[in-house]
Amino acid sequence: MKKQWREFVKADLKNVYRDPMLGLVLLIPVFMDLLVRFGLPWLDIQLRGFLTFSILEHLDFIKTMILVMTPLMMGMVIGLLLLDEKDDGILDYFAITPFKKWGYLIYRITIPALLTFVVTLFQAMAFFHSNEVNGIGLVLALLLSSLIGSLITMYLAVLAKNKVEGMAYAKLISIFMAGPIICYMIDSVWTFFAYTLPFTWVSALIYQMISGMTANLFLFENKLFLFIGGGLTGGLWLLFFYQKLMKTV
Repeated sequence: MKKQWREFVKADLKNVYRDPMLGLVLLIPVFMDLLVRFGLPWLDIQLRGFLTFSILEHLDFIKTMILVMTPLMMGMVIGLLLLDEKDDGILDYFAITPFKKWGYLIYRITIPALLTFVVTLFQAMAFFHSNEVNGIGLVLALLLSSLIGSLITMYLAVLAKNKVEGMAYAKLISIFMAGPIICYMIDSVWTFFAYTLPFTWVSALIYQMISGMTANLFLFENKLFLFIGGGLTGGLWLLFFYQKLMKTV
């Protein structure tokens, strides 16, 4: 099993190297980190004469959104690789091997979660000093957010029939980010509907770990409740997509 996984990882690295677009997607978190470190302070200075508020006043939420967007990027890359392999008939090959289709799908679901956790952990280390945030709490929040990477991979694998359709569905991924943004901007009970998506739970939890606030514009405030709610919501969506995926491959 371990040997097969190592071979899969080598093959994935080769595929990403051959497709510049996938490599560029993987670099997006780096670009976003540079934007926060250098771009936003410069932009804030330029806009002070035109705006009545400072962009940097919302820096914690901007960092939160970057940490939540990273799983989307990781999941999208792995999802497009999976669609490539569906087109090439590789899944049918695994059906007649000891590894089986389910073994291959578990690998494809696990990799984006591991990749997401590692990348977001490095992002958090670049964003914050250890005395600025709840370190253990933030690590747990990032662990929860890693499920989003797997969820996006399965989302593409279930809805798209090939890589071309996958690219189209990938463009819709950004819509999922509307939930956390709406909850941050609007203090209303109607934002409850945004919590049907795991992105909202995760972003609310990360924001609290970063800002240290126990009350904000998000509907729910209790950290343990956010962690459990995010885990349950994400788990249900993962189960739904996994069952659909097993029927389509």
